[in-house]
Amino acid sequence: MIGAGVAYYDKPPFLREDYDFFELLDPELHSTRFYSLLLFAIARANGCKTIVEIGVMKGVTTAILARAAKANGGMVHASEIDADRIARAKERLAAHNL
Repeated sequence: MIGAGVAYYDKPPFLREDYDFFELLDPELHSTRFYSLLLFAIARANGCKTIVEIGVMKGVTTAILARAAKANGGMVHASEIDADRIARAKERLAAHNL
């Protein structure tokens, strides 16, 4: 268990972030908090630098994967055929400097 008194670098990488991870989530998606944190943790812990996502929907997972890839020194490549979904995902990424 990680508590006060544990050195910064003794914590797993996904717990060392200096931002509010849940600001990336969409309030309409109530069940995604745990799964999004899990997805982020897996990408960070494995050091994923190149991530490919097929279908962006609202861009929530795109933003989470982009945050993890950016922290690992990489990027996300996303594919979508719906122009409205692409626009929403771009807005979400731009709002979070991703």
